[in-house]
Amino acid sequence: MLTDEEFLKKLGERINQLRQEQEMSFQDLAHKTGIDKGNLVKLTSTGSNITLTTLLKISRGLNTPIAFFFDFEYGLKK
Repeated sequence: MLTDEEFLKKLGERINQLRQEQEMSFQDLAHKTGIDKGNLVKLTSTGSNITLTTLLKISRGLNTPIAFFFDFEYGLKK
C-alpha cells in the first residue's frame, strides 16, 4: 500500500503528465488556473499536499476530469 507521501508524489506526476500531453507549460497552466507557477511546480514535482479546490482549479485549467488525475496504481491489496 502506498504511503501518503508516495500517493501525493504519484498524483503530482499524473497531473504533470496530463499537462505535458496537452503541450502546456507551467506558465500557461498558471495563467489558466490563477495558481502561482512556483506552486504548480512544487505540487507536481515534490509530492506536496494539495487541496481539493486547488485540484479543481487544475482540472478546469487542463479541461480534464478530476478522476483522470487518479489513473495510477494505488498499491492496494485485492
